[in-house]
Formats: sequence, C-alpha cells, structure tokens
Amino acid sequence: RELDGRALALEQAGAFIERQRCSLADYLKRWKAGEARVRQWFDPRLMHYPRSVAITYDTTMREVGPAAAALFRLLSWFAADPLPLGVLETPKAADILIDAVQCEGTRFSQGFTEEAFAELAAFSMVKRTDIQGTPCFSQHRLVQELTQNQIQVEEQKQSLLRAISMLIAFAPKDAYRPEVWKEWGLLITHAEALWQRVKIFEQSLWDTSLMDGLALYYLGQGRDEEAIPIQSEVLHLKEARLGLDNRDTLLAKNDLALLLSNHGERNEALRLFREAL
Repeated sequence: RELDGRALALEQAGAFIERQRCSLADYLKRWKAGEARVRQWFDPRLMHYPRSVAITYDTTMREVGPAAAALFRLLSWFAADPLPLGVLETPKAADILIDAVQCEGTRFSQGFTEEAFAELAAFSMVKRTDIQGTPCFSQHRLVQELTQNQIQVEEQKQSLLRAISMLIAFAPKDAYRPEVWKEWGLLITHAEALWQRVKIFEQSLWDTSLMDGLALYYLGQGRDEEAIPIQSEVLHLKEARLGLDNRDTLLAKNDLALLLSNHGERNEALRLFREAL
C-alpha cells in the first residue's frame, strides 16, 4: 500500500531488502524516514513520477557507495534504451569516474568501476540484458529523471560532458561505414539523447566528436536532412576552434560536401569539395 503497488518501487524495495538483508519492518521504517525528506523537494505539479517512487529511490540512494552514486548520475544522461556494457569498460570511462568521485572527496580502489556497476545492479537500479549477443544494461526512464533532478544545477554541465566523453571513448570512428552500423545501432539513441541535452547550453560545450558521430551515421543511413544541420555546425565550430586550414576542419568540410551532394545541392557541394582539396 505504501508503494502504491508500483512495480518499479516494489522491485527496488525487494532488491534493497535482499541486498541489505533487512526485514520488511526495517525497510518500512527507513522508507518512512525518507518520506519526510522527499516531501521537502517533491512537487507533484512539476515531476512526472509518483511520490512513492521518489521515496523508494531516496531510500536506496542513501545506501549505495559514492562510486556507484557518481556512476548513476553519469548514466542518467543517456537514453533509457539498452546501452552496451563496453561503454563502462574503456580506460577513459575509468578515468572519468575517478574524476567524478574525486570531486566528491572520496577515495577509490582498483576495479571500482565494475564494483560500482555491480552495486547498482544488486539494488536493481540498472538491469542487465543482451542485445544480439552484445552485453547491455538499461535504466528506467523515471529513475533517470529522478537522478537528473538531484544533480545540482552548477554540476549538471560537467556531469553531462563526462557522459558524452564516456560514449565517445567507446563509439567506433567513421560512423558512416557499414561495418560499424551494428555498434552504432545500439549507440544512436544515446548519442541523440546526449546531443539534445547538451545543445541547450552554450556552444563552447558542444563536443564535435559527438556531433560528427551523429552526422556520419545519418550519412550512412541516408538521413541527409538530419545530418546536414549538424555537420554544418561541426564545420563552423572547427573553423572557429582549429582554424580554416586545419586537417580536421578540411575533413569536416569534405563531409559536409558529401552530404550536400547527396541532397542535390551540387553547386555548394562542389565549392566545398574544391576548398577541401
């Protein structure tokens, strides 16, 4: 009754009880203590989830370790779709999480990334799955929204940029190539979610590697109308950041020319091709 029969809240409560080896009465006591805390920030007019889910979330997050909590905040920026587990297994991902945890003044041990993820899985805050032979995991959309709401405004930009760097470190280059479409097929909704979230901030925060990945994947899929605006922004950013004659700037110009040529804008495409050559 306290959890309103919500499947998400019941699953997380059950995982908490099993993980912490506490009784139902003990859990209920902790849950009711969290109810008073959540009342201080929960606004049913603005939030898209019931208060019972928020209290259950708060009860769990007070028990997870700092590394698991930091990882959970990073993951909240991704889409709710299954995300390849490999995103968390790169050396860059470990460095990113170390940096996030150190900002909170917490010490870490070797293998803490795997331990942090295992802790989240034990509390049923992430769910393992397998997509076409690729180990993946996912978060519930409501839990992601709850997590984002708990990140301080001044920390949101840095947290989002870390999540973008984590994806880019894993994503295959040259996303237009057919041999990487399987990998990018599992990443595209996450790249789109990260792009939608970061582009509301100032352009100085825009990651051209993320934008390149999106535009080139769209190019390979024949989605030129979606790719051209992004690739145009990539070119402008690289011109401003790297200079007109930088190799990466010229490659971006060539990629935009390819897109415009496919889209029938041959005169502009020819001009860009010539400049790039």
